[in-house]
Amino acid sequence: MTLCISDVISHFARQLQPIVGSAAPEWQQAMHGPVRWTTYTNLIDPAPYLREGELVFTTGPIPDATDDDSGESAAADGIRRSATLQGAQAREYVRRLREVGAVGIVVGPVHPDGGDTSSGEHDQARRLFEGQWHDLIDACAAQGMPLLWGRNTVFIEFARELGALIRADEHRTDAWLTDAQQRITDAALTDGGPAAVVEQLAEELGSWVVCFDDMARARYRSARADDLTGAQLEALQSAAARVLGSGLRGAMRLDVSDVQGELQTLGPSHGLVGVVAVGTVDWADADRRDAGRHLLSRARALLSLSLVRTQEVRRAESGLSAAVLRLLLSGAVEAAHHTAASFSPLPDSPVVVVAGCSNTMSVDQVASLLGRAHRGTRSLTTVHEGTVLLVVASHDLNVDGDTHEDLRLGVSQPVLYDSMSGGLDQAMDALRRALAGDQPTVRYEPAVLDDVLTAVQRVPGMEDLARSLLQPLIDVDRGRSDALLETLRVWLETGGQWEAASARLQVHRHTLRARIEKCARVLDVDLRDPKVRHELWLVLQALA
Repeated sequence: MTLCISDVISHFARQLQPIVGSAAPEWQQAMHGPVRWTTYTNLIDPAPYLREGELVFTTGPIPDATDDDSGESAAADGIRRSATLQGAQAREYVRRLREVGAVGIVVGPVHPDGGDTSSGEHDQARRLFEGQWHDLIDACAAQGMPLLWGRNTVFIEFARELGALIRADEHRTDAWLTDAQQRITDAALTDGGPAAVVEQLAEELGSWVVCFDDMARARYRSARADDLTGAQLEALQSAAARVLGSGLRGAMRLDVSDVQGELQTLGPSHGLVGVVAVGTVDWADADRRDAGRHLLSRARALLSLSLVRTQEVRRAESGLSAAVLRLLLSGAVEAAHHTAASFSPLPDSPVVVVAGCSNTMSVDQVASLLGRAHRGTRSLTTVHEGTVLLVVASHDLNVDGDTHEDLRLGVSQPVLYDSMSGGLDQAMDALRRALAGDQPTVRYEPAVLDDVLTAVQRVPGMEDLARSLLQPLIDVDRGRSDALLETLRVWLETGGQWEAASARLQVHRHTLRARIEKCARVLDVDLRDPKVRHELWLVLQALA
């Protein structure tokens, strides 16, 4: 527990009596102020020499020899005696102590006055004390400063015993920190791993804890976080994304959507792996607050190690998923099933292929959205030529919900694994139509598209017309290595997606942009116009 004024009064009940301060609600905070040390002083203004949390013991200030307002005169031996604080001086004395964080005032003699007294003598002594110090009592009552009367208190003994109590309290804090760190470490070694660390940290701190990965996804959260609303969790996720987006290691105070807490990054500054969010903890004193921060540092280290391992596993699974897709596209279905079985079995056929992309999200974020929509189902998610692909059983497909306003999806017809290459072509074709139209999700419709392409290709002279329209680009391509015609075809087939097209062409996005701008100049067209894009794509199909 934390040693406070109430504890001091209880422990020294025979020596100290509260004059100002009580158990009333309005005194709750003042009477529970943490006591860090005690100081004896007879200075009129001891504030410059005090620190926060000190209990001030005084017998009254000793005025200067030139001070005629003290109400005291020099004794025959020439020694100046302590004086009571009066009027404005008492009010200023209390105000200054409050400013520096003193937790209370004890007024009493340095030496005892002869031991225990009868009840009547005690009451008389208290009335005399209250009469002499009434201005200080009024000032403490007005400013919320606890005031104690130490009639039979030997200061040296009092300070020694109080110091022992404070050290014992510090030892309890150290013991709590040691035990809590051990419990956090033990949690990390259980099957729960990082989830257990988050839960144990929340239990030790008495607050909610949410851990986000490097993509600002809430990977783990404590049971206390279940009380957070959807809006509050979204606010936390947005804040985590901002911290991760800065790329800088550090912490950020959080106070949005009625959520107060702190965000701290995980991992080194050259490669952040996540963020841990902790609700505000109302520590009773600075020692326990420091201990809590040490505990949070231990938990951050354990979570960082866990998330680094998660990243490595995710990269390994991504490589395996890409290998499985290549096997399926090459027709090696049995080998693909055997490879996938080591980390995630393939879904039952027939399957659908979903191609997804976005102008504002990375491929990792798109893959995360599709993965969350199909959590609990067997699926294969990978990136192929800059486009995210999801392979899932046709009866498990879930792309009709509101995933993201900027996400565009193309969905193939149900296909068998032997026809995976055709399913990929269907998904990419549907994605192009989704990018060109208003619908975020387009399902492949083979009948209409095949009829249109067949009709275009059967028009007499269509190939000659297509060649004449594209001849300026063909002429520019002769003797050059940048292949503008092929660049335009791939760019149109990927729906104008720079990242997907640059991945397929294996060129930088800036190079791709320069080539497309050159195509527009050579053909004298506006490639921002969807109608122009459709016409050029049909012309390219006819030429093919």
